[in-house]
Amino acid sequence: MQSKLNQMRRAAPMAVNKARLCGGVVLALIDPVGDLDSALQDLKTGLGSNWTIVTAFQFMSGKQALFAAECASENERDALIKAHQISLAVSNQAGITRLSVAQLRVVVIEAAQVSTTP
Repeated sequence: MQSKLNQMRRAAPMAVNKARLCGGVVLALIDPVGDLDSALQDLKTGLGSNWTIVTAFQFMSGKQALFAAECASENERDALIKAHQISLAVSNQAGITRLSVAQLRVVVIEAAQVSTTP
């Protein structure tokens, strides 16, 4: 168990970068002025052309993304945790692989409202 934790700590810088890029896609969907195309381009440039909205949500809904968010700097931690919570809520309520971008945007906005309600 300790070696797994040490391995995760060593991989944290890359995981934080991956969380930034994937979280940027998630957060672009809820931001009325968010540039989804730019966020997707950054994702593909940073992680490879095989990364999509779906893979960004899959990563952000997982434990590695939460760990990365917790390892991030203070000024980005809250946004990454929010992106994780939204992704987790969306993955629990919708089959995102079957949704159009417009449908996904609606689901994400609803999940954001639920995940930020105290």
